[in-house]
Amino acid sequence: MEFMKRWMSNHWQDSRTILKKPLVIAEFGKSSKVPGYSLNRRDWHMSSINTNIYNLARSGGTVGGALVWQLMAKGMDSYDDGYQIILSENPSTDGVIYRQCRAMAALSHINGFSHWPRNAKHGHPYGRRPVNKSVP
Repeated sequence: MEFMKRWMSNHWQDSRTILKKPLVIAEFGKSSKVPGYSLNRRDWHMSSINTNIYNLARSGGTVGGALVWQLMAKGMDSYDDGYQIILSENPSTDGVIYRQCRAMAALSHINGFSHWPRNAKHGHPYGRRPVNKSVP
C-alpha cells in the first residue's frame, strides 16, 4: 500500500506542477484469481485507494476521481478476468463506491464546479440508492 500511496502522490504532484492537467486514477482493483483474495480484502483495498484520492483532492489541485477495473453487468461472465465487480451481487463494494462518490461530491466546491446533477433523486448521482440500503 505504501508503494501505491507514493505512486499516486508522485503523479498528483506531476499533474499539478508539470502537466497542469487533471488526474484520474484509473483501472485499479483486486483480482479474485489471486491466492488469499476475499471480498473484504478487495473492499479494504478500494477504500484505501479512495481515501488517498480523497485526501489528495481535498488538498486542492488536480485529482478528479477514480475508475475501478472493472464494473460489469450480470451475464457478462465471458469477460471475467478476476477483477469484475457486479454491483447487484456485491453490496459491500457498491457501498465503497457510493461513499467515495459522496465524499468527492462534497469537495466539488474546492475546484469551483459541481459534477452531480442538481435534480438527482435522494442525493444519489443517478437518482437511486445503492443496493446496500444500510449505507448512509
